[in-house]
Amino acid sequence: MKALKHYLEGAPKEQTILHNKILSISRRMDFLHNLSKEVPDDDMLHNTKTYMWPEKIQPVLDAAMERILAQEEKMEEQLRARQKSFEEALHMTTQELDTFQQCGDPKAVGAYLQQAIKLKETLDELGKELALINEQEEIFGWNPTVNPQVDQNLERLEPFELLFKSVFEANQSVQSWLHGSITELQPEKVENDVDAMGRASYKFVKNYADNPQLGALAQSMKDGIAQFKPNVQLINILCNGGLRERHWDQFADVVGFSIKPHDRTSLADMIEKKLQPFLNKMEEISDGASKEWSLEKNLERQLAEWTEQVFLMQPYRDTGTSILAGSCVDEIQTILDDQIVKTQTMLASPYIKPFEARAKDWDQFLQITQDVLDLWLKVQAQWLYLEPIFASEDIKKQMPKEAERFAKVDNVFRSTVGKCQENPKVLVFTRTEGLLDSLRESFDLLELINKGLNAYLEQKRLFFSRFFFLSNDELLEILAETKDPLRVQPHLKKCFEAIAKLNFDDQLVIQGMISSETELVPWPRSLNPADARGAVEKWLLETEGMMRESVRDQTMKARQAYPETPRERWVIEWPGMTVICIGQMYWTSEVEEAIADPSGEGVKKYAQKCTDQLDDVVNLVRGKLTKLQRSSIGAMVVLDVHARDMTVLLAEEKVSSILDFSWLAQLRYYWEEDNVSCKMITACLKYGYEYLGVSSRLVVTPLTDRCYRTLMGALQLFLGGAPEGPAGTGKTETTKDLAKAIANYCVVFNCSDGLDYLAMGKFFKGLASCGAWACFDEFNRIDLEVLSVVAQQIMSIQRAVQLHLTEFDFEGSHLKLNPACSVFITMNPGYAGRSDLPDNLKVLFRTVAMMVPDYAMVSESLED
Repeated sequence: MKALKHYLEGAPKEQTILHNKILSISRRMDFLHNLSKEVPDDDMLHNTKTYMWPEKIQPVLDAAMERILAQEEKMEEQLRARQKSFEEALHMTTQELDTFQQCGDPKAVGAYLQQAIKLKETLDELGKELALINEQEEIFGWNPTVNPQVDQNLERLEPFELLFKSVFEANQSVQSWLHGSITELQPEKVENDVDAMGRASYKFVKNYADNPQLGALAQSMKDGIAQFKPNVQLINILCNGGLRERHWDQFADVVGFSIKPHDRTSLADMIEKKLQPFLNKMEEISDGASKEWSLEKNLERQLAEWTEQVFLMQPYRDTGTSILAGSCVDEIQTILDDQIVKTQTMLASPYIKPFEARAKDWDQFLQITQDVLDLWLKVQAQWLYLEPIFASEDIKKQMPKEAERFAKVDNVFRSTVGKCQENPKVLVFTRTEGLLDSLRESFDLLELINKGLNAYLEQKRLFFSRFFFLSNDELLEILAETKDPLRVQPHLKKCFEAIAKLNFDDQLVIQGMISSETELVPWPRSLNPADARGAVEKWLLETEGMMRESVRDQTMKARQAYPETPRERWVIEWPGMTVICIGQMYWTSEVEEAIADPSGEGVKKYAQKCTDQLDDVVNLVRGKLTKLQRSSIGAMVVLDVHARDMTVLLAEEKVSSILDFSWLAQLRYYWEEDNVSCKMITACLKYGYEYLGVSSRLVVTPLTDRCYRTLMGALQLFLGGAPEGPAGTGKTETTKDLAKAIANYCVVFNCSDGLDYLAMGKFFKGLASCGAWACFDEFNRIDLEVLSVVAQQIMSIQRAVQLHLTEFDFEGSHLKLNPACSVFITMNPGYAGRSDLPDNLKVLFRTVAMMVPDYAMVSESLED
């Protein structure tokens, strides 16, 4: 109605807008008539209706407004009557609330509560009625009726209702506890409810102290709870969920008769038995039952955890069997760790006796499960390591006894996996008869297999000492290839500095060696691996000898060809390392000849010759060369530039004797007794003839020369070298470059705090046997305890070299000794987590401080 009235009141405005539109249409029609345009009859009919519309609609609007006004008067009268009825009903609720002050009969508390509930419902309805009245008042534009009495009465009613409800519920609870079945009582809930009711009654008594009637009602509640509270102890004793037949028998022994309740037994019945004098002893029995029950529930919870626990298996490669999944192992181990501790604690409890046998049986299950899991994982780990090894027929033939033992272990392992897959539940599988014994036997066999395998590998390493630098896995990969020598080729880089592969002919006979840069070095004689009859280590040892022999052969031939061949052609006809060696050898001899020149200008003239030779090489580089040739010439040029610079320096210093220190301080090469010798000051080392391929060389700066002199002096004294300094100063690279300069095999090893003396000892065996150098990077990261043992290991090698022994005992092995071996260490002294070297280790090395190199000089040399 409100919306309709609003619409009618706005109608005149709409009529004015429509009237203006009709006038506009009229003008347009007149315009058409003036132009004598014919208008269709239908359009004329619509036009006429439009003109007549205002006269027809006005009476309709007026009649509608009259009806609305009449209806509005009637509804206003109804609203006034509704307001009056609301006020009367609200007044009645106020009067009824006043009567609650006189409610003091505890027996009538149920009726009081019902009356309060009905009154609350009435007040809620009055609240809704007031909201509806306010809506109608808004329609008529009246001020809304505001009567806070509804909310005030609800607020007054709340404490009465709470009191009546609390007293009623307390009475009901006490009666149900006393006369209901005692077997259905829950001690914890009863105790909590009694405590809560007691606190509530205390507050009620305090709040209604000024009202005798309501105060009496609250006091009745307080007295009832106080009267019942002593029975809580009896409920706790008799309603304990942990009570069993044995406990009821104990109760009977205490009181002198059976008190075990049945379904109809009530608390009142128990009270009548006058058990009060026996409560303390009965409480002890009940407490014991609680603790026994707690242990029993703990055992049941532990068992429930295992009910659905299974061993998850996952297929392993193409072995046809499976292995334990790591996810299930972690979960099972977590449960075991937790339950073993809990079960041990339970067994130590004085209350475990009633089910001690069950707890011990459970503890035994947990211990067996732990043992099975531990052994299974150990056997599995060893099986995973050994299975691919003994899958090789070649390895089986070389270790028949170990292969037979592994076959037994393999059968047990596969059988165990098969049984587990049939019934993977942990509760069932770990109790399989003979499982633990079979796993123990397999583990013992695996220990023997590993011992035999290590002895076998040690034997191979002692035969071919470079195997000491390989891990067991890498070595086994090589040893497994006894039939086809071509399949050993991918592993050659692990044993030799620069041999990428060997040059086999159609008959699988080796004719030479090829570097990573594809440089081919022919051998002076061929080598047939078939003669080794499958012993890989035997023909690899022969390969090592042929490598040195071929490098020496090429060196001899290149030395003879040097004076007979133009230098520009000579440098591309011979292997890269040979070109560098012979080039430096001829530089040495020609400088000494120049120094001996009586005129005193020999060195200066030779310096110009060196410059001219460099210019010739530059012209050569500008021509067509292969990538290999460019790499070879690049390494040679780096050393030629240094040689030219040193020659110029000697000329400036006017050196006139080959004993002058400026000359002796240079690294010089000589051909003595059909071998190359490398000299620096008083140190003299034999050339190693290790094939180095076409490798790059460091630019020789004054820092490099100083490091070379220190290291060469250390080697002359049978000591090791110890470059130390910040990162990026070339400690490791300089050591490696000196090894290249004298053609020795250099193995770089990055140290960590996880290294032990056994791993270091294995490495030292390889060094001493094959005559290699080892450069231990970040040596002072090794633990101090390990360094002390390492010092003794290094000292025993150095002493053997000093005594010129050919064989010596080291770490339980009898080794051949190659005196070319040496140990170098690099250190960053200032870094955190680094150890200071023990004194007995420091004395075995000569230190050299490495600083930031001269980058300008390096750049100039590389540009040249």
